[in-house]
Amino acid sequence: MIGFILVTIIFAVSMVGILLSMSGKIAYTKKRGRAVAFAVALAISAVTYYAASCVIYIQYFHKMVQYNEKKVYIEAYTQESGRSLNDTLDQVALQVMKEQQNEWRIEAQTNYRLYGDWIVLPKEIMDLEEIR
Repeated sequence: MIGFILVTIIFAVSMVGILLSMSGKIAYTKKRGRAVAFAVALAISAVTYYAASCVIYIQYFHKMVQYNEKKVYIEAYTQESGRSLNDTLDQVALQVMKEQQNEWRIEAQTNYRLYGDWIVLPKEIMDLEEIR
């Protein structure tokens, strides 16, 4: 969240700089052109950060929903008393799916701990439990 606040402040300052220089409140100097270009670059960077944050948040939220759905499926199937004809293949496939989902959970929780202040990730990631 710190990153989001910091980028918002940078965006606001750059927009104020652009507006002041374009309105004529800042006297013309040779450095004004560079300052405006720098402010525009900061504004573009901030907008790019916002767009990337939205995409990352949606992506993680979608994967989190998938994780919960697969967890329910795996736990329901492994507790089922009836066995299928392809029991060995089913168990191997479920084990592989379980390992993949648990790896993603660990990676997502690690990313939240490392980058949670700089990129916007769903807090619910930390509530995910291991598929047993």
